[in-house]
Amino acid sequence: MKLTKEQIEENLACYKQAMETGTVEGIESSDKGDEWMPKRDYRFCYGVIYRRKPAVTLRPWKPEEVPLGATVRWKGVGPWMGTITGRDSAGVCAATSWLHYDQLKESCEHTFDGPKAIANGTATWLLCGVEEGR
Repeated sequence: MKLTKEQIEENLACYKQAMETGTVEGIESSDKGDEWMPKRDYRFCYGVIYRRKPAVTLRPWKPEEVPLGATVRWKGVGPWMGTITGRDSAGVCAATSWLHYDQLKESCEHTFDGPKAIANGTATWLLCGVEEGR
């Protein structure tokens, strides 16, 4: 099978990314409908199609994705917290403040863990947005 110039360039980029970060993905050429899987075998086996792993990006929530009832706070700190009680096309209501979706994505995190977990520091804080590219 003869490779095109673009395929050769993509393969070289895959080799480079595999050696630097280990974030290459592959799929068996016979399994065209299956998902891309992480590949740690840098020998680039016959019958496997490789690609660079896409970068994960965070996009703001859409109004219908906002987790009503979650507790929100500024990232890494804790002096301001509030429960998400409302949303519209402009932003989210948490406690007595309205926060824009971009502001939430950049500066806030949220949890579904209760007040006890928050108070004793065992709450799991999540990003305020949706990760794409996983």
